[in-house]
Amino acid sequence: MLYRKLGKTGVDVSILGFGCMRLPIIDGKASQIDYELATKMLHTAIDAGVNYVDTAWFYHGTSMGGPGGESEPFVGHALSGGWRERVNLATKLPQQLVRETADMDRFLTEQLERLATDHLDFYLVHGLNGEAWDRMKALGVIEFLEGAADMDLIVVDESFIDFAGDFTPSLVPLAGRFRNLLIVRSMSKNYGVPGLRLGYCYSRNGATLARLRRLLPTWHLNILAEYFLTLLPASDAAYRASLKQVTSDVARLGDELSAIPGLFVYPTGSNFVLVRIDGGLTAAELQARLLADHLMYVRDCSNKVGLDDRHVRIASQGREPDARLVQALRELMG
Repeated sequence: MLYRKLGKTGVDVSILGFGCMRLPIIDGKASQIDYELATKMLHTAIDAGVNYVDTAWFYHGTSMGGPGGESEPFVGHALSGGWRERVNLATKLPQQLVRETADMDRFLTEQLERLATDHLDFYLVHGLNGEAWDRMKALGVIEFLEGAADMDLIVVDESFIDFAGDFTPSLVPLAGRFRNLLIVRSMSKNYGVPGLRLGYCYSRNGATLARLRRLLPTWHLNILAEYFLTLLPASDAAYRASLKQVTSDVARLGDELSAIPGLFVYPTGSNFVLVRIDGGLTAAELQARLLADHLMYVRDCSNKVGLDDRHVRIASQGREPDARLVQALRELMG
């Protein structure tokens, strides 16, 4: 197979592509693709070196104004099992159906879901003419395409964000603007129920969410976790009050630890403080001494990426327990 650079993209594509506008069908019906035969054809082409696959919203549909055709779902199915990674995939924005700016993103999201992929290599605008181009420019198609160019996934972990204080700098209000943004939250951290393994994610990218749903086990929520979730609405006021108390306690704990010679306390926005031991003991030694002499436990963070054997994590247990821990650390570091 011969390959050429595609325009200014720098991408090497095969001189022959595989178009999915007229695939084998059953009983002469355009919407009934012969999956077995069409899949064999596509795989044979890829094995022969074809690396450009083209489809569109309308292909193998019943009408130009109706729902999406069957070509995109077929391509998503046929490229599963490792075939997707071997090709450059192209589909097209059905500009004929775009009536407002929001339609562009809605179609892109649905097409990613139909194609069972989290990104496109090429996204074209279908059936343009002079009138259509003027209309699409007025709707912001250039800005839309520029914004969709970078399809990499950005994951933001907000598991401890509720401990940030009165102002919670969450990206959730902005998630609707960025389809490559995935926000994850572990509820076990802020609610103090690590054994329940509760959490959730938020994204406007329907294809990414659909892919995550496919990866979930059939029974991904145990009965205790489900029952706990039913208790949350009635306990929200108490939860908010608890957050304020914990935030205040952690700030006090950090200030008192900072006053102990030999300890460096990092700024925190969670229910614990990260501490570096600058003198004497290692993290493992400090942990062992606290446990043996005072029946207190701190987390040895030497196995955390980016940290060494001089870092410990200290969670706030409330003002009285925190005061006893601070006193114990003063004795050990003195």
